[in-house]
Amino acid sequence: FSPDALGTTGTSAIFLVATELLLVKLGCYLLGVTNDVPSVDVIAYCGYKFLGVNTSVAAKIFFSSTVVYSVFAYYSLAFAFFTLRTTKYLFLPDAADSAAVVGHRQTRIYFLFAFALLQVFDALLLVYGA
Repeated sequence: FSPDALGTTGTSAIFLVATELLLVKLGCYLLGVTNDVPSVDVIAYCGYKFLGVNTSVAAKIFFSSTVVYSVFAYYSLAFAFFTLRTTKYLFLPDAADSAAVVGHRQTRIYFLFAFALLQVFDALLLVYGA
């Protein structure tokens, strides 16, 4: 353990969450998401990845690499599923909306999947950068 590694990892995590927030806000603007997506909600959804990151880092300390990969794969799949299920209400319009908004539904679904994959990729950076 070194205090420098803790500071570097913390700074990286804050930078990643801030970047994710900016990308989500930009994506919502470009896709014309009419409901205002609260920044606090986006930060909270981005923060859930740290459960898997902390568990994977703890497994990295105590177990072999096979266990670490298994733990990370499980948390990545579970977190991606959770992200898709919870954030779809933020990004996807209701079926009662106008046809012009519903026409962008496929693009918004791609954005939702990209957001979930970004979360997994950032978790991978944090686990294997530590």
